[in-house]
Amino acid sequence: LFFVKLLVTASNVTLLWYLVTQLEETRVPDANAVPGMVVIGFVTFGIASLFLTMVAAVTDAVLLCFCHDLEENNGCDKPYFLPADLQQLLDRHNEPTLRAADLHAYKTMPAVG
Repeated sequence: LFFVKLLVTASNVTLLWYLVTQLEETRVPDANAVPGMVVIGFVTFGIASLFLTMVAAVTDAVLLCFCHDLEENNGCDKPYFLPADLQQLLDRHNEPTLRAADLHAYKTMPAVG
């Protein structure tokens, strides 16, 4: 995550440098853009850190919920609460459960063979 923060900061400072030094409409004559870029760099790094900290916390919470679901539920009599896409990705599926009437009919079927 640290490299993502650096990438966001570098791209933002580069954009600021381009806006200050290259564009005719925003060019400030004889202005030193370095102090502004340093301030923008620190602010950008702080905001990126806050945002990515929240992303990491949410990812950890989802992973913990997923692990708890796999631990507590078995997919048969206690179905998984995973989304269908995640179940398919992990090859975990809720098995259809037999109702009492279906189970009784299955047990009373004559043996074949």
